Amino acid sequence: MEYRSIADLNQTIRDNLYKIPRDIDLVVGIPRSGLLAANMLALHRNLPLTDVRGLIEGSVMHGGRRRKRHAPETEHKRQLRVLVLDDSIYSGQQMREIKREIQAARLPHELLFAVVYAAPQSAQDVDIYLEMLPTPRRFEWNIMHHSNLQVSCMDIDGVLCRDPTEQENDDGPRYAEFLRNVEPILIPTVPIGWLVTCRLEKYRPLTEQWLAKHGIEYRQLIMMDLPSKAARIAAASHSKFKSDVYIKTNAVLFVESSLRQSREISTLTGKPVFCLETWRMEHGCSGESALGRVECMSLRLQRTVRRICGKLSCLSQQYFHRHPLDSSRRAAPQAAAEPPTERIRASSRTVEPSMLPPPPYSHKKPTVSSGAPQTTQSQRAHQCASLQQREDAHLAAPAGTARSDVTQ
Repeated sequence: MEYRSIADLNQTIRDNLYKIPRDIDLVVGIPRSGLLAANMLALHRNLPLTDVRGLIEGSVMHGGRRRKRHAPETEHKRQLRVLVLDDSIYSGQQMREIKREIQAARLPHELLFAVVYAAPQSAQDVDIYLEMLPTPRRFEWNIMHHSNLQVSCMDIDGVLCRDPTEQENDDGPRYAEFLRNVEPILIPTVPIGWLVTCRLEKYRPLTEQWLAKHGIEYRQLIMMDLPSKAARIAAASHSKFKSDVYIKTNAVLFVESSLRQSREISTLTGKPVFCLETWRMEHGCSGESALGRVECMSLRLQRTVRRICGKLSCLSQQYFHRHPLDSSRRAAPQAAAEPPTERIRASSRTVEPSMLPPPPYSHKKPTVSSGAPQTTQSQRAHQCASLQQREDAHLAAPAGTARSDVTQ
């Protein structure tokens, strides 16, 4: 499906200005959407502008100081070169009616009929077209009032009305108040084929009352049949639910508010989705290319993760509801961590008494057993130093090293 936004319309006109003759004196827009295209062209060329009725009656829309010096409304009888412009042509019926209406007025002007977007079967009905655009096609400026809405699916929240806030979405009295009194964003002027919403089935009466209150016509209202908001979060099947309805109804278009869901619905169905978050047409990924397959796998993984997170959230809420925490069950603060040096010393081997250094030097004479040679003061000092070196070497050695390896 081809789609053109207002920005696309302006760019098409700007890129094809060379197709418009330079000697045009007046631009005439065919109401209503043709006036949008005619206004853009008149601004780019700095030309006077009017509609079909103004052309016949000889009146021109006045502009600012940048108006050209001639004034067509005062030269109604002078021959002008006039460009009659519409935004698009499909069957050509409206263009033929406009031609008959202008010819019946017997104006002296030279007329050129043009469109911005022409369908292949009707290009011969105009003198100039700026772009050949096949069908099916949709335009931003009339997509929400096009007759094809009768064979389309449409979301409610974010499309017909705003989304509820976090406080309003309590699955209780505040949410019911929101459903009753929320103001509509837009009201389509044609009946909608299928209203597809993730609102719960228990809110059907309030939803139907709101739709009737604002005069929104539709063929069928399809809602999610789950008991509660928590169950809907745990299921995490918003896009899957809408995609199934889109396929089952064989609708030609789905109008969705969320960009993420728009891409997922388009990927799951292989059909176009119009996203109101960006006002663009989403075509998803077809899966034919490597990049498309990667994107499809990524979307499936995201849906799986969201489904798991939703179930975990639901289970945790149920657990804490059944087992509320109190002050007596709160964990006591842990003791301060033991210093690393203390842990190292505690984990090392127990030092044998023979490896400990001797006690500090005392003025008392050591007791010497009879028959044993007496040790001089220098010899005792040397022994102390040797024992200290062995102790230092033992502490520096890795755990599990044999004592003989350290002392050798």
